[in-house]
Amino acid sequence: MSKTVLVAGATSVLGQAFIEKYKDQYNIVSLSRVDIYWDALVHADVLLNCVGDVNLIGLRHTSEKEFDDMIEANIKVPFLLAQSFMNGSRDDGHIINIGSTRSISTAPNKAIYAATKAALRFMTQSIGIETNIKATLICPGNFAEAGTIEATVNAIHFCIQNPEVKEMIINGMV
Repeated sequence: MSKTVLVAGATSVLGQAFIEKYKDQYNIVSLSRVDIYWDALVHADVLLNCVGDVNLIGLRHTSEKEFDDMIEANIKVPFLLAQSFMNGSRDDGHIINIGSTRSISTAPNKAIYAATKAALRFMTQSIGIETNIKATLICPGNFAEAGTIEATVNAIHFCIQNPEVKEMIINGMV
């Protein structure tokens, strides 16, 4: 039987690429920011969280609103999605969060982005520790680099098939 994969952030470049490549292999439920249906989380085998935002403004020039937007997109929304999935899921569910190699090491003008992705990394680890639900973090490098999106899409498929994988770094220049 085909797994049902709920793709949060389905309108993102990565969400669209995954859906296009695997639409015939999985039962895909697409979620975007404007149509979050929490009830759909209960019926999915896998929650694929592609939600996120990138802010490449340095610490000195980041406004409070830009900071709050990053926290919302990269920590709060993934937390609420994961919490709803955990509360409605069977014990054999699987959450796959898309992080970043920046969760391991930051760079100029990426401190806030890196901090939010590091928080997502630890939240993903905690899901695996606190529950019976499988939790995987995929940390791609820069999507602007050739092959990174395709490699990440393939990694998602691999992790759906191998839910014991806890973390994967893709094309990472740390």
